[in-house]
Amino acid sequence: IYLCLSLLHIYLYLFHIIDIIYVVKLTSQVPTPIADGYMKKNNQNT
Repeated sequence: IYLCLSLLHIYLYLFHIIDIIYVVKLTSQVPTPIADGYMKKNNQNT
């Protein structure tokens, strides 16, 4: 049981890193004004 939990934890951890890298790639490709507006929209929604 502990082995399954540890593997799941590692899987989620790696998936989180991949998600961060994916977001960084998107933000690097998108111009800064659009990225700033996107962040402002997210802040307003929360």
